[in-house]
Amino acid sequence: MHRAVGTSLFVIVLNGLAGFVSYELQGRAIDLVVVVLFVLGGLIGDAIGVRTAKSLSCRELGQVFAAVVILVALYLMWTNLPKVI
Repeated sequence: MHRAVGTSLFVIVLNGLAGFVSYELQGRAIDLVVVVLFVLGGLIGDAIGVRTAKSLSCRELGQVFAAVVILVALYLMWTNLPKVI
């Protein structure tokens, strides 16, 4: 489970990098303050996540990961449902 979470986060980083490069190649404006804030947030979150993941068993990590995925899904539904209806 630890490797799966790490792989998932690595894919997210690659996706963000691809978006950044795409914007850059298209000549679109990139707010570097926002980029720096996201990178700093990612690094801080990474440090906290590594420490937390090391303290959890594989089963506990799976449960936390599932809970986070469910919470994100509920948040997305809550914020986007009024736009659809």
